[in-house]
Amino acid sequence: MTRDISNLYALQVVDSALLQATRQYQALDEGRAEQAAAESAKAIWERAERTLHETARDLKDAELELEAVEAKKREFEKKRDGGRIQSWKELQSLEEEVEALGRQRNRLDERILILMDQVEMRRAEEAEARKRHEEAAAAFARKQAAYRREARELAERITKLRAERDLRAAPIPPALLKRYETIRAGKGGVGIARMEGGACGACHTTLPSAIVRRVEEAETLETCPNCGRLLAVPE
Repeated sequence: MTRDISNLYALQVVDSALLQATRQYQALDEGRAEQAAAESAKAIWERAERTLHETARDLKDAELELEAVEAKKREFEKKRDGGRIQSWKELQSLEEEVEALGRQRNRLDERILILMDQVEMRRAEEAEARKRHEEAAAAFARKQAAYRREARELAERITKLRAERDLRAAPIPPALLKRYETIRAGKGGVGIARMEGGACGACHTTLPSAIVRRVEEAETLETCPNCGRLLAVPE
């Protein structure tokens, strides 16, 4: 019985390590917060980029419209000043056209200045948004790399522990192993506890002296009267 108890406790040590490694694996941070931050930063950057392109397009359209207005104004001025005006009414009509085009040009000049300022502002916003996106994407990439590394290390550890568990469980009598597994399943993964200072190492209940003596003698397999776990004094 002494050897069985010792083997059972050795199995518990492996099972506890396996449970801890499995929980660590399941609790690994895949970087969801970093991913969300990167996706949000990307969306902000793309909006800033679209806004910049739209404003730059508006500026280009205004500049082309200004060129057309100026060309038309020069054409009317040339006609007006060419000495081929047939009547006062025709001259007055040309003057009105030139003045109207002049006012339109002034409005376009003002609009172009405003758009130029907006383009510069949008360009700065796009650059800042792009920088934040790159930083967030880099942070997510680092988090993913760390997650993959930790996951690989834990997976390797779990594989080794499972192999060790098979070795530890092999010499234990099937009935005893089944009893241990049943207790362990209902007791948070701990089926057998070390007795320490006359108390159960799992629930810390002080044990009756008779149980303490029998556990120390290791002739029979005792259980804690409080938590029901098996008790052992490992070699």
